[in-house]
Amino acid sequence: MSTPQDAIYDPYNWLPSMFRTLKEYVLDGVDKSRKHFTENIGLQAYEIVFDFPAARLDPHKLPFTNENNDIVTLIHFEIDNIDNQPLGFGEGRFRETPYSATGTIVPEEAESHEVNFDVGIWATDSSGGSTSRLEAYGILDSLFSGPSAQSACQSLTGGVLIRSFGGGRFINDSVNDIRLYRVADVELVCHVYSSKLVVSETDSEIILIPELLIDETVIVDVQP
Repeated sequence: MSTPQDAIYDPYNWLPSMFRTLKEYVLDGVDKSRKHFTENIGLQAYEIVFDFPAARLDPHKLPFTNENNDIVTLIHFEIDNIDNQPLGFGEGRFRETPYSATGTIVPEEAESHEVNFDVGIWATDSSGGSTSRLEAYGILDSLFSGPSAQSACQSLTGGVLIRSFGGGRFINDSVNDIRLYRVADVELVCHVYSSKLVVSETDSEIILIPELLIDETVIVDVQP
């Protein structure tokens, strides 16, 4: 799946951009998890929700269906915690960077963000029950565990790093007479770097810099 330009991680719009690119990565991986001949059909069996699916638990809305009325197993991602840390110390927190909108050199600062997601799986008898629950967990593990998954996520998103993935409690539940096969308390930890231009009145010659170097060790791409 080719990645559209607006689905590449943008350090100047870090949180919405991280959500958008991570979702694209998950949708791509889940869709490829099932095939009919050469066609990807995983999204006919699973639906990805970047929120807690409370509104979907109404008994009148069960079993879960997607916009095409396919019966699906839900996989949700919800932010549980965010740790934001500035990079650098004192004057070293800033770097002079060209800002093409005004033709000036402006100070720029960077931050490190570690985002913890609560991940859950919700299956019903109609969507495959406990078997679908197991398959969904396996799909997530293949997307987020190990060096190859970490490399694939960073490559497709353009900057979202996977720190860890794991945990999970397998729960059998019900809403009225409809049985739910759940996995709760799965944790995904992602890491991104962000950049922020600081307002300045200083005018200077524009010098194009292809990347932002933070602390002489960490490189964050600057989108042109």
